[in-house]
Amino acid sequence: MLKAYAKINLSLFVTGLREDGFHEIKSIFLKIGLFDAIWISPDTRPIVTSSSGPEGARNIVWEALKNRPYWVHIRKNIPIGAGLGGGSSDAAAVLKFFEKSRAFKSAHLIGSDVPFFLFESNAAIVTGRGEVVEPFEVSRPFYIVLFNPGIEFSTGEGYALLKRRKLYYHSDEASQKILEIRKILTNGNFQHLRELIYNSFEQIHQENFIKDFKEFMKNKGACCSLMTGSGSSMFAIFEEFPFELYQSYHDKFIFTALVT
Repeated sequence: MLKAYAKINLSLFVTGLREDGFHEIKSIFLKIGLFDAIWISPDTRPIVTSSSGPEGARNIVWEALKNRPYWVHIRKNIPIGAGLGGGSSDAAAVLKFFEKSRAFKSAHLIGSDVPFFLFESNAAIVTGRGEVVEPFEVSRPFYIVLFNPGIEFSTGEGYALLKRRKLYYHSDEASQKILEIRKILTNGNFQHLRELIYNSFEQIHQENFIKDFKEFMKNKGACCSLMTGSGSSMFAIFEEFPFELYQSYHDKFIFTALVT
């Protein structure tokens, strides 16, 4: 069995449109303990099945399988279309299984987030369209509370809205904030994260759950909270495991931790 871990974006600055039509991002990705389970076995033809979501050629894993005669089955634990990178992580796990060190050559062709999941590190500065990955390690453990509202936000539509409204973040300022966040993650005070973190996609979504979640988690002692990816999932970071929150809301939220 392979584990395909989810990610959260501890900031996602969209800074402009590239010449190739993709958007330029500056982000910090963190690998978290929530994962999809993947089984791979020989077969007479390529097959991709999943406990939920798309199957066959409609699943991003199909591109990683590259017509090899194997059956790939995915048990989905990571919510679909929620900004947690589940599909990209699944594809990376399969690509790495078959191609090992050569996987990096084609990962960005499958999906912008796929390269990050090929690294063993639990954190990275991610730039470009998502294919430029500068891995680093966060050795200090912390805990994450996830909320999935059950709404799928389209990444393509989100980028289109940012483009239409020209809601781009200043590139140099974004770069500076990313470096400051990395410094805090490695040796700083997590309470200062609240002043630095940002997600461009929060500007285009006005759903009440975004503000409500942030306020609720702040009152429960979270260091910070934010939407991850293009949404819709939210996360909050705690330096200590929030036992009281878990006892009261274990059926409402997903409780996990940074992968170490």
